[in-house]
Amino acid sequence: MRLFCFDFCPPGEIETGGLSVVKKAVLAAGKVWQADSQKIVWLTLAAFVLSLAAYWVVLAVWPSFHARCLQGEDRLVEWLTFAAFLLAAVSGAAVLGHFRRMPPPARAYLAFLALFFLVCAGEEISWGQRILGFETPPMVREVNEQGEFNLHNLKLQHVHPKDVFSIFMKLFGILLPLALYKWNREESSPLRRYLPPPRMALCFLVPELIDLVADGIEEMQPAFVPGRFLKVIAGQNEELQEMYWAFCGLVSLFLIRRAWGRVAAGRMRA
Repeated sequence: MRLFCFDFCPPGEIETGGLSVVKKAVLAAGKVWQADSQKIVWLTLAAFVLSLAAYWVVLAVWPSFHARCLQGEDRLVEWLTFAAFLLAAVSGAAVLGHFRRMPPPARAYLAFLALFFLVCAGEEISWGQRILGFETPPMVREVNEQGEFNLHNLKLQHVHPKDVFSIFMKLFGILLPLALYKWNREESSPLRRYLPPPRMALCFLVPELIDLVADGIEEMQPAFVPGRFLKVIAGQNEELQEMYWAFCGLVSLFLIRRAWGRVAAGRMRA
């Protein structure tokens, strides 16, 4: 059976149309690369708000699809989180690979960022445990809250691994960019090679607000919130937080990589 569009489009036009789509995608990517950080931050924030609204609309209108495809282990939210963390790590590694003329402390810092986000990606899918089907070693199972092969669910006495991750994301995305605003506000500021721009703190605040609102709703259990919403808020709050943190990290590393690109371009012109 022929594809529907073949009845109306000759093969040559289909090929031309396909190339046109690819060309438009490349041009759009180029515009994003060349856009100033302010536009990128606002686009990211808008995407966060729209996607969060869509998440809850799907739950309200199509709860079976929401449960089957969006929420829980090995669902879309988890895989998007993994992909964003992994791409953030790749972006950090790309900086190290492409821009070799940088001070050793800068190289060590960027290597740490790349490694941190790589670990986050691995942790998100328990290092492929469910995909590869291997069992959790008994020693790890005994000290892991969910019996999985990962670090973020380890039962530690004084500090939880998730708290360490949360503190780092707050420092990297909110506290340091705002505290160093005076030296980080310009597009050409040297600190842009190490930290996201101060406006990016708005995006990092999204997962924090999700956590704050979810805690309040769980505590009050308001009657106007449907039961299935309460269940998802209680069970999937952390998954949503992690997804938005992951995309914050990805956009931040993208901007850091672009800042190093400007340095390299300046050296070539000199």
